[in-house]
Amino acid sequence: MSESVLREVYMASNPADAHVVKLYLADEGISARIAGEQLQSAMGNLPPGQATAPRLLVLDADYEKAKLLVDRMESLHRYSDSLPELTPWVCPKCGESVDGTFDICWNCQYDRVSD
Repeated sequence: MSESVLREVYMASNPADAHVVKLYLADEGISARIAGEQLQSAMGNLPPGQATAPRLLVLDADYEKAKLLVDRMESLHRYSDSLPELTPWVCPKCGESVDGTFDICWNCQYDRVSD
C-alpha cells in the first residue's frame, strides 16, 4: 500500500475496534492499515481523540466503497445498541428460568406469548 494515496476512512475509539473494522473491510476485499494504534498507551491512557485514536487508512481508490461499508457497520451497531435488553423470565407453569430471547419454556414448552 503506497503511503501517498491513503485516506482516513474510520477513527476508532480503541485498537480493538480498529481491528474489527479492518477485518470487516478485508472480508469485503479492501486492504486497510491502522495508524496510531499504539498512541493511547504511549500517551498515558489519555481519552481517545484525534491525537490518540487509531485511524483506519485505505487506498484512495477504495475510499468510497470502504466509507459506505463503515457507515453501514456503524448504523447496524447503533441499531443493536437501541434494542431493548431481554431479561430472563420464570415459567409460570414449571418454575424454570428461561433466557429472555425465548418465548417458549425449554422444560415444559409453555408459550408465554399465547398465554
